[in-house]
Amino acid sequence: MRTISLPFTAGETKTLSIPGRMLRVLAGTAGTLDIDFFLGGRTVGEKASGVDAGYFGIPAEGFDRVDITSSSAQTVKLALGRGGFPPGIAAGKTPPASSARPAPPADRPAPAYLPTHPAPGKTSP
Repeated sequence: MRTISLPFTAGETKTLSIPGRMLRVLAGTAGTLDIDFFLGGRTVGEKASGVDAGYFGIPAEGFDRVDITSSSAQTVKLALGRGGFPPGIAAGKTPPASSARPAPPADRPAPAYLPTHPAPGKTSP
């Protein structure tokens, strides 16, 4: 994954010819963005209109070009990668603040996890 900071003037469109599978807008709060993804010269996924910091774009086919238009003068920080986002993170959604799993309900005990092989020098129960 790599991060890029792009300065924009109001109404300016910038083209990134970078292959990837995901894009996240990390910062840029002075205005909104319109984002178009392309692969092989054709549009892929849905056009993201009026998005701002926190937006995730994950076109199923990936992309080899991204056109970004800013509604105002601002510097936008993006993260682009060839991998995917963690399970449960949908395109356009901000991930939860913590990926920790919640505790089980009080009426259900936590599952017991047993190792499949005893540690060296130990015997199985």
